[in-house]
Amino acid sequence: MPFKHKSGRTKTMSLPKRATLAVPIAVGDWLEFSDTGAAGLFRHVGDTALTRMPLFGVAAQDVATTDTTTNPIAVEVPLENYVEWEFDTDSDGGLVASDVGGLRDIDTLGRNVDRSVSASKQIRVTKLISATKGLGILNRGALFFGGPYTT
Repeated sequence: MPFKHKSGRTKTMSLPKRATLAVPIAVGDWLEFSDTGAAGLFRHVGDTALTRMPLFGVAAQDVATTDTTTNPIAVEVPLENYVEWEFDTDSDGGLVASDVGGLRDIDTLGRNVDRSVSASKQIRVTKLISATKGLGILNRGALFFGGPYTT
């Protein structure tokens, strides 16, 4: 399961997407909003590069790579710093109690939390639900972190 809003204030906005998408967007995917080159929203694909744009919001609709329009899509954006999101962990390792309070990255699929990576420090784990599911808050986002990631 991709990210799902659990608590805190959010708002659904209609925002333009890029005309070309390298990967499809699915409900629950974290999106980035770029103002350089091909401006618009695109799906965050996690990696350890700290120069990516801040995460903007969670997709509220699916978009195929064959959709070459820049039509607006529905995006759920956090309105405060401590909005909690339910997430699944990837297959690299399950959550344990000592992960609560720790910073973790979104995995290379851009849809789950990778317990074993904390280079970008994107998600702070706030609750362990099970080895495969947890709650977390966005640590670095466009709302409260206005520029590209830096070390």
